[in-house]
Amino acid sequence: MNWRGNVKTSNLLVVIILTLITPLASFMFVSGVPDILVEFKSNSTTLVELVASVYILGFAVGPLLLSPLSQLYCRKPIYMICNIMFVVFTVACAVSKSLTRLIVFRFFAGYFGGTIADDSSFVCVQNIDRRPINLGVR
Repeated sequence: MNWRGNVKTSNLLVVIILTLITPLASFMFVSGVPDILVEFKSNSTTLVELVASVYILGFAVGPLLLSPLSQLYCRKPIYMICNIMFVVFTVACAVSKSLTRLIVFRFFAGYFGGTIADDSSFVCVQNIDRRPINLGVR
């Protein structure tokens, strides 16, 4: 890419922050499990564990289906759509009124968040300037 150094650096910082946020969303949920049990008037810890686990399932399934699309349609549109959908489903998790909806929303938040984390490695590799590496080999 023919970007200036500061533009490359700011692009990389945004990608790194997004890559840190998506896995962090799975861990932040665990600390609120007692509050979720009270909020949804449930005694079943199995359902709450399912809510935590289904995010990781979406995190695994999302890149399998969406990352190949980034090779076909370029990374930017897939990356932007996944960013928007991750935010939409994360907000939907926050305002969900039932445990069933929370499970579905968490799956799709993980689904789109996993693709963000997966495609970010390609963005980082593309931003590396290869000229010094190539000059050192000669």
